[in-house]
Amino acid sequence: MLIRAVMFIALLMLTWVSHAHDVFSGEAKVNINQQHQLTLELYLAAVTADIFTQDLINQNNQLSVENLPNIRTHLSHKAKQFFEITLNGEPMSADTVEIKIIPETDSVIFTLFYPDSALGMLGFRSDFIDQTNPEFKLTLSIFNSQHIQVGLFIHTFTHRYDEVSFDGKTKQANYEGVFLSFLSLGVHHILIGFDHLLFLLALLIVCRTWKAAALIITCFTVAHTITLSLASLHIFNLPQHWIELAIALTVVYVGLENLYYQHRPPNRWLLTSAFGLLHGFGFANVLTGLGLGSAGAPIFIPLLAFNLGVEIGQLALSALVLPALWWLSKYALYRHYIVPLISVATVILGCIWGVERFFN
Repeated sequence: MLIRAVMFIALLMLTWVSHAHDVFSGEAKVNINQQHQLTLELYLAAVTADIFTQDLINQNNQLSVENLPNIRTHLSHKAKQFFEITLNGEPMSADTVEIKIIPETDSVIFTLFYPDSALGMLGFRSDFIDQTNPEFKLTLSIFNSQHIQVGLFIHTFTHRYDEVSFDGKTKQANYEGVFLSFLSLGVHHILIGFDHLLFLLALLIVCRTWKAAALIITCFTVAHTITLSLASLHIFNLPQHWIELAIALTVVYVGLENLYYQHRPPNRWLLTSAFGLLHGFGFANVLTGLGLGSAGAPIFIPLLAFNLGVEIGQLALSALVLPALWWLSKYALYRHYIVPLISVATVILGCIWGVERFFN
């Protein structure tokens, strides 16, 4: 039974090599002016937008500023099919499409103009998502003419439709469904954030009591909450590329420290707090990557819900892993051989992620 448990842990760790933060995202902003006309701006990474030029045959389909005049008609036709927007159940049609390629950020902005009045029950279906990455996420924000957020939704492969009632008189932000959406996003992110999970596992594997584990989890939580809040509120942030690289290096360092101190490292809470600050910036990249808080959009409720979701995911992991680790610690084979092997594997995986992110 011990061997099976160890093999299961090893198999999980091997699957983490190629799955650290492979999440695609986009942002859609809907603005409704004083005449109740609707404008939709869709922000996509160029690599995502490039998908919609691949069916061009016998001509240059490169998505670039220079080639845009040649593919503009095709892309405009595609853009009108990106969303199905309905008013009281009846489809609305865009009469104009603008396309802007931004080489500096390697992104594309599609702007669609809808001339008809948008008063009533508005429905938004993100039809284009099924042509993107299976983990693609779209943040859909809807604003009235006073720039009050009347809707905020997350669309994915499995959830692509939402409705919002617009009467042109709303003076308060609408948070209906926002809390649960971002709570779920926080749980999902920590469960697929294998670098964060491996870092946490490397911390917990040396904990021998619930008190020690609680101190580590608390320090990590407080630290990453600070930087998650600072970055998401656009008070202070660091370049995403270097943050992701630094997170990989924290995994390497913790694994090496476990080996050096023979899995009895001193003052681990200090290290956890310092490295937790870096991981907080990594968590924040999810929210800022979705465009949350941009252009003055409210962020407190989504930030609170997302952070709570991350904590729920961490506590669930800890509640499952710690009893298993302590049960395995009864065996000398686990203590003397398996635990060091896990730390070695932690170092190796951290190095692989570090190299990938340095050259990415």
